[in-house]
Amino acid sequence: MIDIKAVFFDFGGVILQHMDGIDHPAIEAQFDLPPRTLMHFLYRESRYVDFQVGACTEAEWRASIRVAAVEHLGREKADAVLAAYEKADRPLNPHMIALVERLRGAGYQTGMISNTIPG
Repeated sequence: MIDIKAVFFDFGGVILQHMDGIDHPAIEAQFDLPPRTLMHFLYRESRYVDFQVGACTEAEWRASIRVAAVEHLGREKADAVLAAYEKADRPLNPHMIALVERLRGAGYQTGMISNTIPG
């Protein structure tokens, strides 16, 4: 029998309700954008991969997001969408928080690991 002493959780998409903590569909609906538009700006058309491996700074990555958004939306709408993203709530997943609390109550140590973007 395995003696489990600790349980680790990922932060983005597990402890956070959404992958990066932001409800992308809600922002996309607010600005009448096609589904996954934010995902493309943030992670596909930006320098996200470079940022993840240390090939660019966070500031350089964020600047590349803005470039991609402006290219597709124009400056005014891109600024509004990105401001909404930055100001958005980052809700925790209440079911996972309850699970962590139950595990701790049962004597398990818990921990968190993450590669979720700063925010």
